[in-house]
Formats: sequence, C-alpha cells, structure tokens
Amino acid sequence: MTICNDYLIQGYYFQPREAVGLSTEPIHGTVAVIGRRLFGDMFAGGFHYGEDGSWSGWMNDRDGYSALSAFELTEAELRFLKVYDKTRSEVAYEFRRREGFWAGFWSGSDDRGRYGPGEANCVLTPVPA
Repeated sequence: MTICNDYLIQGYYFQPREAVGLSTEPIHGTVAVIGRRLFGDMFAGGFHYGEDGSWSGWMNDRDGYSALSAFELTEAELRFLKVYDKTRSEVAYEFRRREGFWAGFWSGSDDRGRYGPGEANCVLTPVPA
C-alpha cells in the first residue's frame, strides 16, 4: 500500500448492548427478556494529509458528524481519534491491515457510557490527486 494524501473511509462497527425482547416459554407463554445483543452500524468519512504535516478528517454515523484527528497511518496500522460535534464524546479507533480491508477495535465513552468497546472493520479508498 502506498500512502496517499487523501482517503475515503467506510466501515462497520459493532457494539454489545443490553436489549429488551420477547421470548416464548413453554409454561409462561410470551415473556419479556433482557439480554445482551450485538448491534452494528455503518460509518463513512474522509481524511486528508495537510500542508501543515498532519492528518485531519471527518466522519458521519448514526450518532452524528465528528472530526477525526490524532492519526497514525502506516502500511500496516491505522489509528485515529473521533470527536462528535454535538456531544464532544471521544472514540479511539485502532485498525490492522488485512487482505482487502482493515480490522480492529474502538473504545470510548460519554456520560452515559454508550460508546464501546467494540470491534470495527473498514476499507480505505485513495482519492486521486
């Protein structure tokens, strides 16, 4: 992989959460149950290597728009920090390159503890100059 100046990023993240659902029990019939489920959602964005010698970018997902910073990008690893515009919640991503995609983890939190940790996968698409 050759490092370029501009990339599009698109991926999917997974988060375990508690969920309420219905179950059928032989004796009691339909009952409400609380259990841990794996939820997922897509993200998309872009980032750019600026004239100041640093990477910056943006991302959008179910929770809104965010700014990307604190990048580390090599042939084998990608790391960055995502800060949501509205809530200022921070989420750190760390990926390792696999054949055809990047696989990794994310972690972060806000005052409600909603953000992670979880797994994530993404693809990077170089943007021609």
